Parts: sequence; structure tokens; C-alpha cells
Amino acid sequence: MTKYDVVFHGFVARLTNKEAKKFTKVPGVLAILADKVAVKLDTTRSLEFHGLNLDYGPWPETNFGENGIIGLVDSGILPESDSLNDIVIRPIPSRWKGACEQD
Repeated sequence: MTKYDVVFHGFVARLTNKEAKKFTKVPGVLAILADKVAVKLDTTRSLEFHGLNLDYGPWPETNFGENGIIGLVDSGILPESDSLNDIVIRPIPSRWKGACEQD
């Protein structure tokens, strides 16, 4: 269950139609809104959707993605933004004992 109390007071819960109908009689309840998922997720067909073949091609040649790393960073900031400018980054301190990759 999720509760909202900043802009308006309310909560989110999974209810049967019968349970939701009972809430309409509770004093102070202004509305009950049903939220329906428009599309049922079907991940069993994703191989076909992406055009991957189990017998040949990049999928089996890369061991079906085993040990693969996929990363996505959505910072909400354009790459050209000054917030991502690396001009002010200083050299790696001599006391640093880790490993760094540099271009």
C-alpha cells in the first residue's frame, strides 16, 4: 500500500470490486479511481521481438548475455550541460591506491 499526504490525502491499494464498493460508504471518501494496466507484459516472447535466434547469431555467440553488463544513466541533464563539464576535475591524487582507466 502507498500513502499520499502532501498534495492530497489518499492511498493506493489492490482491492476487489466488492472491497472498493465498501469504501464508497466511508465518510470522507470523495472518490475511488480504478487504475488498469493497458498492456499485459509478456517477456516470454522477447527473443522473437528482438529478432534473436537460439541457434545462430549474436545471442548464442555471446553466451546468451552471460556476464554481460547493461548500464543506463538517465540524469535528466543534457550531455552538453555545464553540470557534466569535466574541466574542473583535478588530477588523480598520488595517495590513490586504486586503479583508474584514462583515455
